[in-house]
Amino acid sequence: MGYQPLILVVEDNEVNREFLREMLEDENYCVIEAENGKEGFELAKKRIPDLVLMDVEMPVMNGLEATKAIIENPDTSRIPVIVLTGLNDMEDRIKAFEFGAMDYVNKPFNMHELLAHVRSYLRFSLLNKKYVLSTISPETGLPNRAAFREKLPEKNSPALLLIKIDNMESLSRFYGDTTGALIEKDFTDFLICQKSIEINNKVELFHLGKGLFGFLVDNSDGYLDKDRAKACVNDLISVFTSHGKCFKDTHYEIELTAIVGFAKENILEKCEMALEEAIRNKTGVLIMDDIIKDVYQNIGENIFWLKKIKEAIQYNRIIPYFQAIYDSRLGKIGKYESLLRMIDEEGNIVPPGQFLLIAKNSKYYPDITKIMANASIEMFKNREEEFSINLSAIDIENKNVRDFLIDLLVKNPEAASRMTLEIVEQEGIRYLDILKQFIQNVKKYGVKIAIDDFGSGYSNFRALLDIEIDYVKIDGSLIRSVHTDKGSYSVIETIKSFADKANIGIIAEFVENEEIFNCYRKFYMSKIKEIEKEKDSFKKNYFFTSMKLMMKNSFLRNNIKLLGKMYSCVI
Repeated sequence: MGYQPLILVVEDNEVNREFLREMLEDENYCVIEAENGKEGFELAKKRIPDLVLMDVEMPVMNGLEATKAIIENPDTSRIPVIVLTGLNDMEDRIKAFEFGAMDYVNKPFNMHELLAHVRSYLRFSLLNKKYVLSTISPETGLPNRAAFREKLPEKNSPALLLIKIDNMESLSRFYGDTTGALIEKDFTDFLICQKSIEINNKVELFHLGKGLFGFLVDNSDGYLDKDRAKACVNDLISVFTSHGKCFKDTHYEIELTAIVGFAKENILEKCEMALEEAIRNKTGVLIMDDIIKDVYQNIGENIFWLKKIKEAIQYNRIIPYFQAIYDSRLGKIGKYESLLRMIDEEGNIVPPGQFLLIAKNSKYYPDITKIMANASIEMFKNREEEFSINLSAIDIENKNVRDFLIDLLVKNPEAASRMTLEIVEQEGIRYLDILKQFIQNVKKYGVKIAIDDFGSGYSNFRALLDIEIDYVKIDGSLIRSVHTDKGSYSVIETIKSFADKANIGIIAEFVENEEIFNCYRKFYMSKIKEIEKEKDSFKKNYFFTSMKLMMKNSFLRNNIKLLGKMYSCVI
């Protein structure tokens, strides 16, 4: 059975009430009854019917007074009221509308006419109820974003205090969605208790998204300035910090960030942009005006670079440059690292530092990875050297990219056997099981695995064993200071000791001068002598210097450009 509308009949005449009840129940409506206006008003507040049929002439409180009381009450103001009246005077009918009635039906009424009115206003009532539900957050019962947009134009001088539970998503993942929702409701109850927040009586609280709450203030009197607003929010957070953060047996820690904004136009959007920046910078409580200019500037730069990235992909201006590694022991270049470059519309080389982060936050990044992988294999499929390409966590977590790479390896097995995939370590991998499966899949084609920038991000020796890597490339920040900083020296010594036992190769990049080079040479000389005794092991772990060179796709024409004195060591 579908939804049965609830109709309240307010009529002092028992015969009329019985007639109306039977007529409405025959139409499959639920009916509740009251004998006078006061009783009808109380029943309307308690049951919230979909429609009220209201007689006019009644004791205690007449129908017009009861109608006015229903319309003026916030909980019942949206309920349509049809007045049943025996009064034929035009002035009396006008008075019924002035008191809030939606329509009237004359007594004695025609049953078919009355039912037509009932059906019409029930449709209106149910649509209105759906709208009301759409403006209420089902998780917290607070007015939601739609309600906020409806209320905002009513404020002549609005101020918005936006508070975000930064780790709401993490709490839901850790404790489960059900407990996460209860934690959010617990925080809602706290905010309701603090609703006045020492401002004025014109404060309304909204639930604007998961973990996102807003106090909308009518600041027409100018009482709330920036300093006072910031102090109010800091006090609120301080009170919550001392508030017991425990729901039943679940103890939890909440991280809060807040933004205070003053603006007539787009105040919510501006505060949300400023809030994201504040969360990123871990700044706690900020005034929107202090940060929004920088946010807009960043947005402008992002849009500028997104346009350039899109055009570069469209016009084939995303290309690999190849960093050649010169093996001084063998006297020749033995390996290349494929590095991303973009060529702008004027033919200038754009290094990845200017656009890569923006690309990673856009839909274009998978296309860039595919272009680089395809171009690198195309370049080396008919050559003998080994080569490597970089992959990020974003690439590995993208099924479409993983499938593309596997298909590329299947079609180019000989090149695959000379390829190394360098996983950029500092970005981290959220799903280790996906990484492990991916590595197992690519290793079937002879692909080697390296961890790039090791020591800068999710360094975990246990993980290195689990994912069966072939090389780690130590982060340049450790390499540059190895000859002057005992801490860096100790970290590298530990990594090297572990790698030797796990049969993992070590590559030290950014060996920029002879002093650093000699440090490595002295440090590992004893190891070299031991390794030379075992030829098989020596093939993988020999010590050599490699001059870093850079060249474009045109290197088939021996167009190799030396970029300065910088060395890499495989140790």
